[in-house]
Amino acid sequence: MTLNRITTAIACAGLCVGGTAHAGEFIAARAPAVPHQYIVVLDHDPGKALEKVGAPLARALTERRAAVTTVWNSALNGFVMTATSEKTAMAIAKVPGVLTVEPDYVAQLQATQTGAPRGLDLVDQRSLTTNGTYVYNYTAPAVHAYVIDSGIRTTHADFGGRATADANFANDNAANDPFNHGTGVASVIGGSTYGVAKQARLHSVRVFDSAGQGTASQVVSGLNWVNANGLHPGVVNLSLQFGPSTALDNALKTVIASGFFASVSAGNRASTTIEGFDDACAMSPSRVPEAFTVADAAIYSFRGPCVDLFAPGSAIPVASSGSDTAIKSGTGTSYSAPHAAGAAALALQQYPSLTPNQLSWELIGRSSKNLLTETNGWHLYGSPNRWLYTLPLGYSAVPSQPAALVRDACFAPNYFVDWQGGAVNASNTATYYELQRSTTSTFSSVSSTYTDGSLADGYAQFNSGTPLYFRVRACNSVGCSAFRGSGNASCN
Repeated sequence: MTLNRITTAIACAGLCVGGTAHAGEFIAARAPAVPHQYIVVLDHDPGKALEKVGAPLARALTERRAAVTTVWNSALNGFVMTATSEKTAMAIAKVPGVLTVEPDYVAQLQATQTGAPRGLDLVDQRSLTTNGTYVYNYTAPAVHAYVIDSGIRTTHADFGGRATADANFANDNAANDPFNHGTGVASVIGGSTYGVAKQARLHSVRVFDSAGQGTASQVVSGLNWVNANGLHPGVVNLSLQFGPSTALDNALKTVIASGFFASVSAGNRASTTIEGFDDACAMSPSRVPEAFTVADAAIYSFRGPCVDLFAPGSAIPVASSGSDTAIKSGTGTSYSAPHAAGAAALALQQYPSLTPNQLSWELIGRSSKNLLTETNGWHLYGSPNRWLYTLPLGYSAVPSQPAALVRDACFAPNYFVDWQGGAVNASNTATYYELQRSTTSTFSSVSSTYTDGSLADGYAQFNSGTPLYFRVRACNSVGCSAFRGSGNASCN
């Protein structure tokens, strides 16, 4: 749209601003938004001349290659703008006469799936009983899910044309999913019938051949491809298990550092009938701290402190690569991990700016606590008693500031720092805390940040010696509170 046409369009809509016009505010996204589309609201003063804002605004729109698509002059005085970047939208907000610029949000509708598959039926309620339904608020149409696996039968009816075969690093040139594993995993993430996030974009990164065989180096190749070519917001699912591999671990850490949430399976034990402990911390990539490791509450599942939570993995109905309508029943932590990946996709639609670490704490904060019982010889073995829950918690505000932060004790060579959670209510409860330490009271440089998922009070332990200052803040998916500081917590 040319400068004159923009000015004329605004003039005809009565978007008139007085001579005392001032720069407005850019409001960052707090919910799912239409990519590159913004709502611009102007001061409304029909008694003043249009040129006070019309020409400067039109010039700014043209210089930044932003376009006006819809103009309002009744219920709202403003217009819809398409812009190539958030930076452009922020610049338009600074034009005198503009009140606000904010993302154009997506309407949030809730749907209920009746006759829901067992896995979905277990992650939308606060109990381990089924009621035949799966309730969901989001479908994640703008989220990309990368399935590093044996391939995807992209033509399967459950995917509705949303699945693509993007890369193949297997030792054969077979198409789709001859081993019949990745198709089921993908359907749990984003299938229209069997999926958690029913409109997610599914991408196959094939690393296992038709016999289900692959190497850590092939998985690294798949991760390398995602890191170079993947689209955001995005999640990565790795329903696979290797012995400890530093290369694989580091490749995954790089992908996560690039902004991709990674859900990985805890691993499957050889025995499905005799209880025993196999530690997820002993395997790759389930031992990677930055990854989100998911187990099943079953004898066959690896467990241990590297597990983040549990999710359904037994007798899960999923899409099969046998035909475009085939289904099968899948069992294993291979099907637990994609439940969490789908939940992460839903949370990313709701809060697209969350980092992988924040997203992990969001899922942990949502999870149902203490549902699992150590009975009949089954044990947690140090795993957290948390079960995946997919519905949002409905926070509307940042948490209250922590009530106190103190150095409790010094036992050389350690500090013990303790804080008290702030006020708790349904709209602003914290899902995690961020504790920072610095050698200066101004925190001009932060030497480390410690994240804790406690929902009330918490503590941390640090090496003593250098005088240190600590501060802590409470966070949830809406944002973080102000910091609470401790002063000099030196043990000297």
